[in-house]
Amino acid sequence: MSGRLRTAHELASQATRIVEQRGWAPMVQVASAHLALAIVHLQRNELDLALGALADGRPLAAMDRSPGLAVALFQIRIDAARGRLDAARALLAR
Repeated sequence: MSGRLRTAHELASQATRIVEQRGWAPMVQVASAHLALAIVHLQRNELDLALGALADGRPLAAMDRSPGLAVALFQIRIDAARGRLDAARALLAR
């Protein structure tokens, strides 16, 4: 599993770097790369880094309904992992 997480981290990081280097930002598609980074960090129990990656992707994800929903659902997952069940329930109720 760790090899796949490493590969996922490398690919998602590469995607975000390419978009930034080429000046293509903002692109809603790169929200998926930020979400992938957040997932990798959560799997590694790096909750602060997961929140940071999610925060980076949130404004981009807000450009379209599907990525926005994916980011919101993953925020619920992170809140639950941090023991913030009331926050997770509140977001889920929206």
